[in-house]
Amino acid sequence: MRATVKVLARRAEVFPEGQLVVHEEFRGLRKPIASLSLQRFNYDGDPSDLPTWQALSGTDGTFADTYCPDGNALAMMSIGILPELHKQGLANRLIDAALVLACELDVEHLMGSYRPSQLGAYMVENVDGSPEFYIQARRADGLPLDPWLRALTRKGMELIRYDAEAMKIEVPLRQFNEYRLTPGMRSRVRHLATSDAGEIWLCGATGHFEINDRSVVYREANVWGKIGRLGFVSGGSAAT
Repeated sequence: MRATVKVLARRAEVFPEGQLVVHEEFRGLRKPIASLSLQRFNYDGDPSDLPTWQALSGTDGTFADTYCPDGNALAMMSIGILPELHKQGLANRLIDAALVLACELDVEHLMGSYRPSQLGAYMVENVDGSPEFYIQARRADGLPLDPWLRALTRKGMELIRYDAEAMKIEVPLRQFNEYRLTPGMRSRVRHLATSDAGEIWLCGATGHFEINDRSVVYREANVWGKIGRLGFVSGGSAAT
């Protein structure tokens, strides 16, 4: 469930300084290779009051009806890096830029409802597992098992609340079946369980599909985390 170009363009109109992009020079042109989308909102310090990712993104995902220009917090909403440039330090550059921007805007919190990057693959391989268990899982060095949560933890992120229903989207059964039969998806999309409420299908992504006679609903679980010590960040630029 990726943001469209139209949605990203509208976010840039609503909160332009919060849309961070890393460019690469290519034949005299600046080519975007990574981006981080930030939202500004108010956080009262109580994790139980945090919204879901979907609620914070707004009715249409563009931030237009939820952006708070005087908010005391920045939320990292989505990150994108070209696949061939993964593990090149671009995520760190974007997080550093977000930290600098948070200080420039004088906000108190940099946080996010983070999507564990390998949760979908874990659930496909461990059908009896749970998102909560995976999110809390640690390697031998004490860092999170999940690569994205691990990168954030290295930047000082602390988990503060499980976002059990970060995203909930109803889709037509036809669209689900087309997705399920797409080449490359057949080995990842699998039936997990059947109950009186309907069927549950894993999809190889962070969330899962719930299917009954009336609808197909995609549900995704994230985890809220907060990166502290904003006052200790100095120098650099939020523009990359």
